Amino acid sequence: MRFLTRIILLIVAFSFTFYSGLYACDSSPVITIGAPMDLGNGSYTVDIQVCVGDAGSLTGWTTDFPGATNITAFTPPDLVNGGNTANGSLTGGNLTYNYPGGTATNLFVDAFTNTCLSYNVTVDADPTGQSITFDGVNCDVGDCPTSCSTIGGDVQASPVPIPPQTFTCGDVFSDGAGNYSNERY
Repeated sequence: MRFLTRIILLIVAFSFTFYSGLYACDSSPVITIGAPMDLGNGSYTVDIQVCVGDAGSLTGWTTDFPGATNITAFTPPDLVNGGNTANGSLTGGNLTYNYPGGTATNLFVDAFTNTCLSYNVTVDADPTGQSITFDGVNCDVGDCPTSCSTIGGDVQASPVPIPPQTFTCGDVFSDGAGNYSNERY
């Protein structure tokens, strides 16, 4: 019986050691949103950095401010990752960076590279406190069979932060996080 147990344990250990399809990964993207900057004419700019997770990105992604806020302009016009270029376009207030050559074997951002790409959008209203949705940042396993599954699905949401406030000596401010009482500094 001990001999049989040892053989089974050896087979299991051997299987895990040489099975290349067994791995763990974090396919969730890391999305960084800068505080909006007021342009003084009713529009705001927001800096965005998208670090594509381990799942890769098949054809690029769409950036959307749900609700009444629309993207009116963006830079750069294209996102370049190695030799792959995703062309930017606006449709209905949404920005899409599209890599038309995307296939399961030719991703815009390859799986397991964790590439970061930055861009800037101009919107027609104050986006403070809204969530921006990003559709297509990571592949689902059905689209990219060599990738990990995407945590939370293929659509990600990130909130727009509140801009930092400037105070002068004697101003009263409120700590929204509740760490400090309202005091004069």
